[in-house]
Amino acid sequence: MTSASEIGTKMRSRQCIQIDVFGDDSIPFSVDSGNMCADINQNTIDETLKTLPSKVVQRYQKYGKKYVTGKDIEKGSGPTFLLSGLQFNDKGDTVEVASPVLATEKGYWEKHFHIPRPSAIPDPGCFHYCKLLSPARVAEWVYVDSLRGREAKVNNISLLIE
Repeated sequence: MTSASEIGTKMRSRQCIQIDVFGDDSIPFSVDSGNMCADINQNTIDETLKTLPSKVVQRYQKYGKKYVTGKDIEKGSGPTFLLSGLQFNDKGDTVEVASPVLATEKGYWEKHFHIPRPSAIPDPGCFHYCKLLSPARVAEWVYVDSLRGREAKVNNISLLIE
């Protein structure tokens, strides 16, 4: 591939946004459950397909190996998240895209470390870190890579796309 394989992102957590908006410190971290990264990746796939020429999308739908999103892969620390990347798991007629995720709740430092947080270290709580698909990677997949090794019939002649 020549496009970016992933985009590393850092987003404010739903829990902390809701605490800020509603002024209610009792909002649980469970509001951040689910597959947020997979949802964003699926949106990237869907929106990219809308921007491509219809003939390209039709060819992809007919012959291409489809991108599908898999369950987010939870990481327990910053280093394990940073050292991980998107996983592209070949499942036959599809390629499952699974994203590493690190989600931190309000009060993360106090709950996970046995020492007070030094003032030089920013508060690691209230964030959602995801490795996401690049729209350019999706487009490159649709145009080129999804067709590799696939058989297509053109004018009743069987062709292997390499």
